[in-house]
Amino acid sequence: MKNEIGAIAEYEELALWRLARGTDPVTSHEAGSKAEATFAHTHELRILAALGSGPAGSSELGDRLGLSNVAVARRMKRLRDLGRIEPDGLTVNTRGNRETRWRLRR
Repeated sequence: MKNEIGAIAEYEELALWRLARGTDPVTSHEAGSKAEATFAHTHELRILAALGSGPAGSSELGDRLGLSNVAVARRMKRLRDLGRIEPDGLTVNTRGNRETRWRLRR
């Protein structure tokens, strides 16, 4: 739990950097940080729920959840780093590219 809290704090700090320009007021940085954290959390919960139905690749998850592949890939790295998911081999996406198949961590 302690590591997860540290990872969340680190993630929120990165979100603050990305969602506001350096010339924006502090309130814009704070709002951007809150928005990113909310989207990330919502996406992560949806991804975990989808993986509850069985292993899947990022592309399949994106298609099922209506999220871009980039959005899913970003969340998968964080979920892996938090120990919530783990690789379960490889799969081939609809474009014919190989990608990691993910499952909930046992």
